[in-house]
Amino acid sequence: MQKYEEGPYLSSKSRKEGISNTWKVDKAFKNDEDITLSTNKDFPRLNWTFSTNGNVTRSIEFNCQANTVTGQWALQSNDEEIRIVINSQLYSEDSVWLILKLMKNEFGYVLL
Repeated sequence: MQKYEEGPYLSSKSRKEGISNTWKVDKAFKNDEDITLSTNKDFPRLNWTFSTNGNVTRSIEFNCQANTVTGQWALQSNDEEIRIVINSQLYSEDSVWLILKLMKNEFGYVLL
């Protein structure tokens, strides 16, 4: 039985180790509609970096402006969700992501 809705079935890494990586956002959906291509010229370059120590970094570049903020992350709900907390002067977030897919080069989630 696979852990996440879209895979994988087996992994030699712990879920925390599997998430600990830098992930580039390639696609974005709003109300189940792929908005990546329709907003491509304005779509920001967004990366999330998750560390095994629980630190998270969000790096975004938009209209030639770049900013990076840091916070904390943790697995919850039997490792099926990620909670992210960022509090900075530039940006604040307290969100939960439902993990759909966690593979070596692909990470899929839905913002709850």
